[in-house]
Amino acid sequence: MSTEWAGYLLFPLFALLLTYWDRGVSLQLAIVVFPVMGLIYYFAGETLNLAFAAGLWRLIPEFLAGMVMVRIASAAADYDVWRRVFIGGGAALILLGALTVDVATVLGLWMLLFGLYMQYDAQRPPAFGRRPALHFLGLLSYCFYMSFAIAELLTVQLFRHLGWQPTDEKALFALIMTGLTFILAILLRGFVEQPARRAANRWLAEDAPAQAPPPPATEKPQSLF
Repeated sequence: MSTEWAGYLLFPLFALLLTYWDRGVSLQLAIVVFPVMGLIYYFAGETLNLAFAAGLWRLIPEFLAGMVMVRIASAAADYDVWRRVFIGGGAALILLGALTVDVATVLGLWMLLFGLYMQYDAQRPPAFGRRPALHFLGLLSYCFYMSFAIAELLTVQLFRHLGWQPTDEKALFALIMTGLTFILAILLRGFVEQPARRAANRWLAEDAPAQAPPPPATEKPQSLF
């Protein structure tokens, strides 16, 4: 199992656990996870590219940062100045990270997504407008990432069978791999994710306390006279 798969399989468990704790716990985690990533960056030789060396240690604090963002955003969503600070500062840090260190990119992405989620929580107009294609990609994103490793393996095996080198056919390799990932992601969403979500909703509905039935209607209002 790849690091990405392990991290994404743990994602729903962590997200569920956070719902049992007070919002203050999420705020404390938001303060802690970035120093933790800084330590990982330092001890890994000033890099967060740990795909082939204990990458799960990086993914866990990254995922926690995203999860706590959803929990605490509603408390600050109505402060427009903070929304602008997070969106603008996040974009600046992403650019800085591209030029310097990748830990700045991680922080910048978190700030940008936090600002955009604040905009959503405050029911402001979408920052990029209503784009059905972007909405579709957002719904497909989890399955897309879960399909990435399989598509990469199949594409590599195809190139090996044909005697081609991915480095010599970069564009073709990227095209085939992207197409396979989309196909697998659509199948995974339709045959695994959506049925699992419906089953989970039914399970949660069974555990929910039953609501008292409404009082019986009368033909005329009750009166003391």
